[in-house]
Amino acid sequence: MGEIEGTYRVLQTAGMRLGAQTPVGVSTLEPGQTLLPRMQEKHLHLRVKLLDNTMEIFDIEPKCDGQVLLTQVWKRLNLVECDYFGMEFQNTQSYWIWLEPMKPIIRQIRRPKNVVLRLAVKFFPPDPGQLQEE
Repeated sequence: MGEIEGTYRVLQTAGMRLGAQTPVGVSTLEPGQTLLPRMQEKHLHLRVKLLDNTMEIFDIEPKCDGQVLLTQVWKRLNLVECDYFGMEFQNTQSYWIWLEPMKPIIRQIRRPKNVVLRLAVKFFPPDPGQLQEE
């Protein structure tokens, strides 16, 4: 292709003509506070209330299924009979709802940063056919 000959100049904006500095924005950080690295912004920090009323924070990726969180909780607590435990959270109408293991967490919980999940005991296994008489 042919090249265009001539001289070029950069058009100035109104602020540049008046000698204004480039805007840097307004920071809402406290003095000494820094932004989190990009890697940490991609993780959710979910608060879980355990059976002894202690709070634990678990880091998961937002698109993970509920089973990922359940597995992390069970590993930290060294639970063996995992079928009898589940996670509950309150929806917008303040009803307690079980966390679905097969659905992504961000599809179930509207504001994951503000919610407190609680570990709860299910009094039934997921498959009632597994029950046996003692």
